Amino acid sequence: MDRAEPVTPSQVAVLRRLTETLERHDIPYQVTGGLAGNVHGSRWPLHDLDLDVRTADLPRLAALFAPAVVWGPGRYVDAEFDLPLLRLNVDGVEVDFSGAEDAWARRNGKRLPLVTDLARAERRVFAGVNLWVVPLADLITYKTVLGRTADLEELSRLNGAGRGKDR
Repeated sequence: MDRAEPVTPSQVAVLRRLTETLERHDIPYQVTGGLAGNVHGSRWPLHDLDLDVRTADLPRLAALFAPAVVWGPGRYVDAEFDLPLLRLNVDGVEVDFSGAEDAWARRNGKRLPLVTDLARAERRVFAGVNLWVVPLADLITYKTVLGRTADLEELSRLNGAGRGKDR
């Protein structure tokens, strides 16, 4: 069975624009979420672009992308997350910038810390875009805290396939 590409050309174009802007303005970041899974080899269809940045950079990003701001920056709390967030819609592509500090998952009525270390990000090329991505082991830890079993099965398979390869 031939599966469709998980990332659309529109998402790639927005990703390129985001990463170029972040790097031009010296804003540390890492790609996370489903896109990070795709960078590491998964074939999940991508619904949005998730990036981690320093919380202090969220207002600056809101100014840089002012016409695209949908929500925030501010504290976002729902059934799954409690974290600093800026939400954009760039040319029809949803983008979430999460603050790396003071970020929590919510599971079974508990707040669990989401530990994000932007200094650990790995440089990769994905769909022709040179970007910083969360390491696979850190992504697995993140998905474990969230309790997303389907994601964990896929990532663990990728992690096993990646062992022993030269980097």
